Amino acid sequence: MASEAAEIREAIEQTRAQLGQTVQALAEKTDVKAQVHKKVEETKDNARARAHEVAHGAASVPAKATSNNKVAVPVLVCLVGLVLVLLRRRNSRSGNAESS
Repeated sequence: MASEAAEIREAIEQTRAQLGQTVQALAEKTDVKAQVHKKVEETKDNARARAHEVAHGAASVPAKATSNNKVAVPVLVCLVGLVLVLLRRRNSRSGNAESS
């Protein structure tokens, strides 16, 4: 009978602990102010992390653009020169055809 009483007491203690956890979880769910505060802090942390990513990502863009420009600018200059030569030839040919 003593062991049976001890088992019952142990079961009661476990039930009380579970009930306390359940009540605490329900209290947290109904505490709107705490939930809002928690969500605001999460949002701030996410915004800080995103700003950090953007700042470091933006800092590396000029270096990439500069290295790409070393090739792109001369190629662009050559293309513009080629277009000008072709336009000049075309205009000189059409001028010769009109005078003939």
